[in-house]
Amino acid sequence: MQNYRLKLFLSCCLLSLVMISCKTVKKNKEVECDPSTQTFVAEYNSLCDSLPTMRFIDVSLAVKTNADIPTDKPILLVLFNPTCGHCEEFCKQVKADLSSLNDATVLFITGEPNAGSIGKFSEKMQLDSINNFIVAADNLGFTKDYFEYQGIPQIMVYDKKHRLRHIFYKEADMKDVLPYLLK
Repeated sequence: MQNYRLKLFLSCCLLSLVMISCKTVKKNKEVECDPSTQTFVAEYNSLCDSLPTMRFIDVSLAVKTNADIPTDKPILLVLFNPTCGHCEEFCKQVKADLSSLNDATVLFITGEPNAGSIGKFSEKMQLDSINNFIVAADNLGFTKDYFEYQGIPQIMVYDKKHRLRHIFYKEADMKDVLPYLLK
């Protein structure tokens, strides 16, 4: 019994040390990640966290998962509302920089379960013919439960290995986002 308690105590101490060593993202601050120092996956907003397993509906009403997101490409994940003016403005910026985003996947996902609203957004923003652009709705409420919404659009940049690199809240300029996406 003593041996079991000692092992449990040491395991808890080790886990605490590992958790303390993980750097978390601060609001719109440049915090770099050294993947070699990351020894575990913590909360979603920790640098180097993997893209969470998601299930969503695209504009064609097809159910999609992470398996439908190209691997070995960075991801620009934008949590948005189809009727949000700031979200539309950011989408226009993304479209203006499409030539810089050829090797990335752009995923705009809304927590609204109304798939019709994403179709209207996609049509209004003329996104239907852009191959690396996915507009989707989370009909299961996963994004609202998993991500810590601090205003929309919430822009998360994932690297080629789909590890979180940076988060921007509410407003961002593509000139600030691109360096994280193109690393």
